Amino acid sequence: MRSTAHRVRAAALLAAGALAVHELRYALVPGGEAAGASHAHGYLALATPAVAGLLAAVLGLFLARLARGGAAHAGSATFGRRWAAAAGALAAIFVMQEGLEAALAAGRPSAAAGVLAHGGWLALPLAAGLGAVIAGLLRAADAAVALVAAARPAPIRGRWSSARGAWRPARFLVVQRGGLPRRLAGRAPPVATPA
Repeated sequence: MRSTAHRVRAAALLAAGALAVHELRYALVPGGEAAGASHAHGYLALATPAVAGLLAAVLGLFLARLARGGAAHAGSATFGRRWAAAAGALAAIFVMQEGLEAALAAGRPSAAAGVLAHGGWLALPLAAGLGAVIAGLLRAADAAVALVAAARPAPIRGRWSSARGAWRPARFLVVQRGGLPRRLAGRAPPVATPA
C-alpha cells in the first residue's frame, strides 16, 4: 500500500516532468513555436515558479521524514512499472496541455497539429526519458526511507499509567529488529509520590 508521502513525491515529480517535456519539446525544435504559441504559453510564467516551490516543499518533507526515521511502505512497484506509468502520464499531460492551449489561444493551430507537427512527436521520447528519471528518483527515495527505517532501533513499548501519572515500561521483553533482546534499566524507575 502506497503512503501519502509517496503519492505527493510522485505528483511533484510528474508536475516537474510535464513542465520539462513541454519546455524541451519547444527548445529542441528550431521554429517549434508555432503561430500564436507564445500567447498560449503565458501561463508558464506562473507554472514554473509554482512547480519549483512544490518540488522544494516535497524535498523538505522528504528530508524531514528521513530525519524522523519514517517507516517504509510495503508493496513497492517495479522500476519498469513505474517507468511505464510515469512516461504514459507525461505523454498524456503533454497531449492535454497542447489541446487546452489550442482551444484557448486565438490563432493557434489545432490540438492535433500542436501535438504532431513542428516536432511535437519529440514529446514521446522526452516523456520516456523523463519517465525513467522519475521512476529512478522514486525508487531511490523508497530505498532511502527503507534504509533509515531498518537502521532505527525498535521503540521501547510501554503504557501511560493514569493512576500514577507516569509512563511505565510494558511487562514483556522488547526484542530489537536484529533479534537480540534489549537490555532495559537494571532497576525499576522510582515510584512517583504525590506532592
